[in-house]
Amino acid sequence: MESEENKGSRFFFTIPAKKSDKVMKKNVLKTDEKFEYCILLVEDNKANQMFMGVVLKKLGIKYKIANDGVEALQAYKDDNKKYDLILMDENMPNMTGSEATKEIRKFEKENNLKSIFIVALTANALSGDREKFLEIGMNEYLSKPMNIDKLKNILRDLK
Repeated sequence: MESEENKGSRFFFTIPAKKSDKVMKKNVLKTDEKFEYCILLVEDNKANQMFMGVVLKKLGIKYKIANDGVEALQAYKDDNKKYDLILMDENMPNMTGSEATKEIRKFEKENNLKSIFIVALTANALSGDREKFLEIGMNEYLSKPMNIDKLKNILRDLK
């Protein structure tokens, strides 16, 4: 450790480790599989929006972002035939994903619309959370950080 008053400190350490000839590969999303869908991504966190945008583009998916449940409900009401799927975060300002899902299901029932497939995409990963989301009207559940293979399985099942 080096420290100088009013200038700061520097810390050093050594970790004993064995040398390896193995090369670590970056965890890169590689896929030849493309899906021709349009998704409504409901997510308030800008970093998560950017990450999901990269994933969806790699999968060939068009998407629109709603920043909270209120925007999601309005986007769905404005153009419900446009979307094949909704990826719905739970913890958002103004209206949660659960509240938005209930309102979407109510709107569908009132207007005799076919139910859109809604996937909870949330950090809520406690025992019983999946069942809670399915009970309020969502069709599937993905926890964050998202498993891309599970998303691809859901997308394959939509076909």
